[in-house]
Amino acid sequence: MKIMKYSYAIFLIPILSGFYIQEIKPLPLPKVKRVDEYREWADKSENHEVGKWLKSQTEYYPNGKLKSQLFLDSEGDTINMRKYTLGKDSIIVSDIWYNRILKKWMKGDIYKYEKGQTQPYLTESNDGYQCFYQYDKEGNRIEKRHVDDRGSDFGTYEYTYDSVGWMVQEVEYDFFGSERYIKRRYIYVYERDAQGKVSRQDKYFVPVSDKESETKVNERGEQMTIYRGFSAKSKTLIETILFNTEGERTKLIEYDREEKPGFIRTYAYEYYP
Repeated sequence: MKIMKYSYAIFLIPILSGFYIQEIKPLPLPKVKRVDEYREWADKSENHEVGKWLKSQTEYYPNGKLKSQLFLDSEGDTINMRKYTLGKDSIIVSDIWYNRILKKWMKGDIYKYEKGQTQPYLTESNDGYQCFYQYDKEGNRIEKRHVDDRGSDFGTYEYTYDSVGWMVQEVEYDFFGSERYIKRRYIYVYERDAQGKVSRQDKYFVPVSDKESETKVNERGEQMTIYRGFSAKSKTLIETILFNTEGERTKLIEYDREEKPGFIRTYAYEYYP
């Protein structure tokens, strides 16, 4: 019998891959040119050597479509860099990403659309990996499904929204053979001001089982053990976002396992004239 062991933690940062698309809620103002995101330690008493640093930089075309994305680590080194190309219909048709090892730009994803639509139903990477998207009638993405170069599903995300389009639940599914199982679940809770505008968003990790671990056997006789650890015991606050009256995010607080602030992110905006 082939044995495979898997484990996961809720605070791991996803690895940036060849067909990575960052999930960013569109800003309400159509002329945003650039958003700079800075990160710093929340607790200054620990005398951390690293101060505030640029975490990411996102640029937009005048029509609001993504133009480029840059992600940096605390040392200022590039983690990922990507540029997007618009087609004749002013929608994204392809992107390229910078390979730090080879020191050159590489082909990224090709974006495919249903006729008359402005959001892709499919992105396909240069190495044959695909990502399929589904939307509700309001245009909110409700599913993202990853398929490998052999045509097998290896990850699915499902999203649920409230009546005005704010996400209230995100569920991540994984696959073991032909079986799909819930890997992670997040819920979002909002505070609104007197005018009904969202001023705060709290993101929680919600356990999918009360068991510390679970062992599965697939149709090929392969065995997999999922270790959930502390996350199986209680709902955990992992992120808070604060918004101004214009709907822009002003601060993002990342929490540790004890729900204490670990990092703080702040934002600077640049607009087209």
